[in-house]
Amino acid sequence: TMRLQVWPSEARPRQCMACADHAFVVGARGRGRQLIAIAVWAACAEAAGGAFSGRPPALTSSPWPSPVPHRHHRHRLGAAGSEQSLLEHWLSTLKFTIPDEKVQKFGFDIEIQGVCSDMELDAINTTKVGDKVEIVASGLAIRCTIEWSAKGDLLPTFGTHGTVAAQVSHSSLSGSLALHSDGGSPPLPIRIASDRSDCHGEIVVTSLTFSDGILSILWNALKGEIEKLLTDELAPIICDNVDQLITQHGTAHLQTINPQIRSYLGKHSVSPPPPAYLPDPGGDYADFSRNPMPKFLSDLFRNVLSNSSSPNSLNSLITRFLGPDGNLSLDDLHIFPISQEIDIGTLGTVKATLLALSFGDLNKWSFVDFAAVNSKQLAIGFLLDKVSADVSIKLLVEPDDKHPSPIHGDDLMESFELKVQLNGLGASTSLFAAINTTYLQALAVDQLLHLGCVAPGLASAPPMGTAAGFNLTLVQFQLSPLQSGGLEQGVDQMINQVVGDVLRDYALAIQSLGNQCLSVIARDAMNVHLKTAFASLPKCPHPAPTYASEFIADRGLYTGVLLGSVSIALLLLSTCYSSLSPALKKGMRRRRDARTL
Repeated sequence: TMRLQVWPSEARPRQCMACADHAFVVGARGRGRQLIAIAVWAACAEAAGGAFSGRPPALTSSPWPSPVPHRHHRHRLGAAGSEQSLLEHWLSTLKFTIPDEKVQKFGFDIEIQGVCSDMELDAINTTKVGDKVEIVASGLAIRCTIEWSAKGDLLPTFGTHGTVAAQVSHSSLSGSLALHSDGGSPPLPIRIASDRSDCHGEIVVTSLTFSDGILSILWNALKGEIEKLLTDELAPIICDNVDQLITQHGTAHLQTINPQIRSYLGKHSVSPPPPAYLPDPGGDYADFSRNPMPKFLSDLFRNVLSNSSSPNSLNSLITRFLGPDGNLSLDDLHIFPISQEIDIGTLGTVKATLLALSFGDLNKWSFVDFAAVNSKQLAIGFLLDKVSADVSIKLLVEPDDKHPSPIHGDDLMESFELKVQLNGLGASTSLFAAINTTYLQALAVDQLLHLGCVAPGLASAPPMGTAAGFNLTLVQFQLSPLQSGGLEQGVDQMINQVVGDVLRDYALAIQSLGNQCLSVIARDAMNVHLKTAFASLPKCPHPAPTYASEFIADRGLYTGVLLGSVSIALLLLSTCYSSLSPALKKGMRRRRDARTL
């Protein structure tokens, strides 16, 4: 035990500080004496009436154990010596603001605030549990700089402050996501649920390094409060921002889009039905069910284009032009890049840029069909076994540093390859048309190419789309980063899992949207366009003059008939000779065999 006598306030501050310095030098051999020297310094400051604004003498050695330095796996180089990936570098630039904390402990009023940065993650793992997707970020490490200040209750004018370097390592964060539907028919997503109670972290503070020497009693107070602050506040800050990004902004967008989609699906066609009966006393209208042209086209589509063994099938023709993979790139159209910016509130913006687009598996047609539904309607349809689209995307994430937000950092730019595969993609449509063949036969050849001349042959009932359909069996989605790195792969696995679940759970909604688009929206637009075109027809021009010689026309007809007859006769003779040739040759070799001859 030691007794310390505080000098009266009239004592000269210089003498007091000289005494404190002397006590510090003398007591430099042990930790206890060093702390007593700091107490003397505090007494001097009290005696001087708060005239001293400096800090107490620094200790020659820390009164607490030295921190164990944290080993950084991928702060500058990867585990195998590879360069830090873009995502890892971006995480290291993020800054998290720790809210101010005020506590009163051991006779001290303590204020703590800080900033955390240099964030690292080892891996992100995603698993499906029931209707939720659980996400675990492991190997979390982060550095925090904590500023503290303390004032004593017994010595109100005594105040000191400093900084603490805190290291968080071997920590983890976990949470879950779920997408809820509105319960309609078909079900549509209405809300993204990120259960805040499921988002939690295991924060481990591995070291605390104080910049200045302080009293042991103050050290004990600060150490516990800083560890408690990081353990209690760091994970909620990250969870709150993730919840704000996903739940609040995501749900807000869904609740805006959901009624628009529901309204879109609820629209009914404004196209009138085709006439059930057309009077045709003179038999002027074409009957598609008996006309040879629809029958010819039906045989062409079914027996040639849809025939996998035919060298002129649609798949063979496309393979001949596009190669064995059936790839078609749109780069030659010079329409890229195409950009779209998405606002995510106070967190910043995401800018997506489409760099390239190509289609593959265009030679995977299952069938194409053309048929006469009845005497006045034609139908056409197709089905693709699969078709794929390869998309090159660049994402730019720009944190918002202008508005108050606990997270700040540099911009993140990542490039991805997105592959979308559609299985069982099909569509069909039917067209009603009443064609007056008697009228059309009276037109000249050049008039058949003019809408003003042909339209009156259809004017009694303008052509219209009567039905349409859409089919889609399965949509597959795969996102791959162009940069190598385990963290990128973990993020892509999470995105693939979430998007895959959405495509599977809401496949009926996707099919309903395709059906609505073809059967209502596209069909009505086509019918309106046809109606408008037939309402304002151009004038039919007179037929062009036709010059012909009756003498040459007659002789040409006779010559054609003669040549045709000769050709038929030669064809018959060659056919007979081909069938008899083997028997004749065999009979010449065996002349004695009368039966063979």
